[in-house]
Amino acid sequence: MTKQETIIAPIEQVPFDDLYVSDLNPRTVFSPEGIEALAENIRQLGLIQNLAGLRDETGKVGIVAGGRRLRALALLQDDPRFATVSVKIAPDQATAEIWASSENHHREQPHAADEIREYGSMAERGVPVPSIAIAFGVNEKHVYRRLKLASLPVSVLDALKAGEITLSNAPPSPSARTRRTRWPCWKRCGARATAITRSSRCSNRTRCAARIGA
Repeated sequence: MTKQETIIAPIEQVPFDDLYVSDLNPRTVFSPEGIEALAENIRQLGLIQNLAGLRDETGKVGIVAGGRRLRALALLQDDPRFATVSVKIAPDQATAEIWASSENHHREQPHAADEIREYGSMAERGVPVPSIAIAFGVNEKHVYRRLKLASLPVSVLDALKAGEITLSNAPPSPSARTRRTRWPCWKRCGARATAITRSSRCSNRTRCAARIGA
């Protein structure tokens, strides 16, 4: 396959009964408690990430990426919403093998700004932290760290996404004290902020930022 070639991989709605875990799927050890928690999360939030598989000679689809999700879906067959499942279909065996071997090693890590937005949006809808953590495959401590910044203005998150600021000098979420003191400082100095200060004031000659949680 050359760099110019594009893999055409359609997403199909496949009946659950036509799905099984392929022998290509590298993950074979699962926690029953973890599968049950994932199933409850999918019941509440839906299937966030599609499965990926290869159709065999009988017409059924062997799942090469998403074995945990498939096992969780098996516990949800009392819910008609999950009678069919979205599956990305590999065009050939070679592609399926690549997907199977690379899923856990080359999964793209979401940008912190995107995590902040997504976790914050889910929290606003009343989704509890444990469910957010399961949905994104992270621990609860990580979710709480991101939620501390969920009240940041869009402009600040945009600056974080663009690389103009980092998590170390992004301002904290706007508490009452922050709105009175640090927010005016950060808005004035913006992405140029380099010095860390605990002062409640800054002058035009001072560039300031506040460490998260400072």
